[in-house]
Order: sequence, then C-alpha cells, then structure tokens
Amino acid sequence: MLVLEEQHAAMSSLRTNLMDDLQNRGVLSQVDAKQILEQHQEEEREMHRVLELEKLKQSEVLKKKLEARQSRREKQLSDTHEQQVKNTLSDVSTRGKVKRVQLAHEHLLEVEEFRLNKEREIDQQLREQQKQLETKQQQALQMQEMEMIGKLVRLGHFSQNELLRILQFIYPSRTEEHLSNTLQNINYQLATRASSEAYEARFVFTLAH
Repeated sequence: MLVLEEQHAAMSSLRTNLMDDLQNRGVLSQVDAKQILEQHQEEEREMHRVLELEKLKQSEVLKKKLEARQSRREKQLSDTHEQQVKNTLSDVSTRGKVKRVQLAHEHLLEVEEFRLNKEREIDQQLREQQKQLETKQQQALQMQEMEMIGKLVRLGHFSQNELLRILQFIYPSRTEEHLSNTLQNINYQLATRASSEAYEARFVFTLAH
C-alpha cells in the first residue's frame, strides 16, 4: 500500500513538471493549464467518490454473508445440544439430571466462545477486504494519473530522451531500471489511448474552452 502511495505521489510530481514544461514552451497557456488541472482533479474526486461507495457496498455484502454463515454454524451448535439433551431424557435418575445440567453448561460455554470467535473472524475478514479494496483504489487512481501524463506527453510531443531527462531530473536517486519501468508505463498509456477518438475529442474541447 505504501509503495502504491509513493508511486502515485511520484506520478503527480511528474505531471506537474510536464505541465510546467508545456507552459514554459508556450504549448499551454496558464488558463489552459488551469482548466486541464481542474478537470483532472474533478475526475479524480469523482473516481474517489465512486470507489468509496463501492467499497462500502462490498463491505456490507461481505458482512451480511459472514453473519449468515455464522448464524448457520450457531444453529448447528444449538441443534447438536438439543439432540444430546433428548438422548438423556429417558434417564430420570439423578445421574441423568446431572448430565443434562452439565450439557447445558457446556453449551453456554460453547456459544460464548463461538460468538467471540465469530466477531474476531468477521472483523479480520472485513479488514482484509478493506486492504484489498484500498489497494485497488490506489491502482485505479494511479492509472488515472498515468492517463493524464499520457495526454500531456502527446500534447507536448515529448521524445523518449526528453521524457527520460525529465524523469532523471525529478528522481535523481532512482535507478536506471526504475526510470525505465516508469517510462514503459507512460508509453503503455500512450499506446492504449492513441486510438481513442473520444478521449482526444474531450481533451481538445478542454483546450478550446
């Protein structure tokens, strides 16, 4: 999770540097840059809102599923106890009465332990699900940031060497392998978005208004 957050922060830094470069070169005016950034931030907020709603929805679904499963297990415990008691009803001696008291006590202890374990199990599985959903959320936001970078790269017609120099300037301590992987991610976004006419049209509209 921490790695994803660091990657997202790094991409945000790259996006800021690309926008600054485009403004310095006169490709983007200050007004255009502001509009593009505001649109990006609005899309990011909307994605975050949608992902949060989905996270809550999935948590509720899992919680109900786990509670239903635990209720079935608890009923099985009660059914087993009732059958054990029925098996002793024919014994009307003191020994039989003691046995029934003993079974009732054991059942109470089993139910108490079961409910404690149930709460722990549900809580643990909900936490694990939250971690998985938060990871997916970070990945989605990171992909959105990368799409923004792809738009800026296309707009500025940056060469591979120029991109690499920008990355080296932003991340002077990063290894060549890390920078190459980052550049590959950018190129992937460029390739996957290049054929999207709707995507291009939306971006052109943003610049024109």
